[in-house]
Amino acid sequence: MPLAELEARYRALRTLQAPEQVVFDPAENCWKVSPGAFRAQGDGTISVDLEEALLADDRSLTHAYPRVRRAVGLVAHSVGRLTAAGFGVSHVPEDGNPYHGQAQGRLPRAVRRDLAETCEIVIPLNGDLAQRYKDEQLARAAQATAQNAG
Repeated sequence: MPLAELEARYRALRTLQAPEQVVFDPAENCWKVSPGAFRAQGDGTISVDLEEALLADDRSLTHAYPRVRRAVGLVAHSVGRLTAAGFGVSHVPEDGNPYHGQAQGRLPRAVRRDLAETCEIVIPLNGDLAQRYKDEQLARAAQATAQNAG
């Protein structure tokens, strides 16, 4: 059963997918959270897992990680921080993931950049894996270009 009202102090956990939600910073020689991690999908939402729902079921923060392909890290913001930024956050359980929630809203890039820079790292970004996924993406793009040219 969905939680009717989420407490602001609990965290919303965002699984990062490469290469779309992480970016390599050559100045610091490391992968970082991209503002794209907080860009809404076509339906105007981003998927999160809710700490409050996990704790109510006596589960750890990392219990639901990873549930998506190309996962390279896990970050968090409090529900209160996300709502202050302009998201509406709600508990929307899915089949197989009763901890799933959504943050609804389309935020300006500057706000998304701030969220990316200030999120709590729960599971550190796996740079080797992020690079592998980026390389695979580039290889697919090169192959498609070659096929279209030929």
